[in-house]
Amino acid sequence: YRLTYPSRPLLTPKKVDGESVENLLALLTEHEDNVRQRAKIELHKHDSAKVIAATQKWAKQFDPTKVEDAHHLLEALWVHQWHDFVNLELLGQLLKSPEPRARAQAVRVAIYQRDRIPDALAIMENAVKDANLRVQLEGVRGLSFFRGKDTERAIAAAASLKGAKDYYVAYCLRQTMKQLESLPEGKGKVNLRDYADQKEASYGPTDKKLSKDDKRLYDKGKEVYFREAHCSTCHQADGRGAEMPKEPGKPARGAYPPLGRTPGYPSNGWLEGDPDRVIKIVLNGLYGTHTIDGKTYGDPTTGQPVMTGLGQLMNDEEVAAVLTYVRQSFDNNLPAVKTSQVKKVREEIKGKNNALYTVEEILKEHPLGAPAKAEPTKGNKKK
Repeated sequence: YRLTYPSRPLLTPKKVDGESVENLLALLTEHEDNVRQRAKIELHKHDSAKVIAATQKWAKQFDPTKVEDAHHLLEALWVHQWHDFVNLELLGQLLKSPEPRARAQAVRVAIYQRDRIPDALAIMENAVKDANLRVQLEGVRGLSFFRGKDTERAIAAAASLKGAKDYYVAYCLRQTMKQLESLPEGKGKVNLRDYADQKEASYGPTDKKLSKDDKRLYDKGKEVYFREAHCSTCHQADGRGAEMPKEPGKPARGAYPPLGRTPGYPSNGWLEGDPDRVIKIVLNGLYGTHTIDGKTYGDPTTGQPVMTGLGQLMNDEEVAAVLTYVRQSFDNNLPAVKTSQVKKVREEIKGKNNALYTVEEILKEHPLGAPAKAEPTKGNKKK
């Protein structure tokens, strides 16, 4: 089944079965991936020599320096791969493509054809230095395929990504280092502890005298923080956040802000003061541009992600626990957040129907630097 608007016209089916090589190549420019895939399957029925010759002629109409032509050239490379033919010229063009997704896929093709590519390891070495994370990911994955006399070079190239903040690059780096260390040529040349999952590291609590209840919240919060698609996915295991891919000539831009201490604050300024501020952000999310430590975050017009609300994924205790963990980790030293506080805030803002807070809205309600509200204690009476 395929869902669509009733008023939207259906696609016109493309004729694939029995078509000529030239007609099938023309289908590789179609928007629909399913059409392109069926065209490549049909091309496999034709004589490989004829297909390769026609593909090379067809590919000459595209400019490898243009982003809009990158996918068509990538389709041509995939046809070559399908017919087990190495085209070093086309591969080289795509490895230098202005489109990072094309570069990443060219690296993947290169690793599968490495036995017929002169110094394929150099391609992986360049890939791990690429500014784009997807290209880095394909490069570090590719390094795991090398062995023998290439082992030491592969280890050195992979080591250049030590401390990677991206979850998937860091994960693949660990697996690659495990593979390379297991080889006879890699024994004793990799300290796997340097690449251990940071989730196993301890960052707190800062206050070593937390009460029994607060320590219980802290421990539960650590488990919540490292859940799949929760906090560590974006803010990283060490709470340092992540940056957007660097672009030549442009200032550094943040992707996910750090949760640890920032200059001028004993703790992260957004975590300090009234805990209602950060409770609201966790429950409903945050939309809009803001600056932390000189870097901008949250501007969707430049592709920066917004903070997603997690209120529907976590109950009151889990929200209190994860905030307690963050406020007592990454050099922060702030009081625990109580479950009752989260319950109160959730009730107060239920009229927003889970809508995102804007930066202006949250700062109007809870300005940075404002003192925390005093928690009522037993025996105190309102006057």
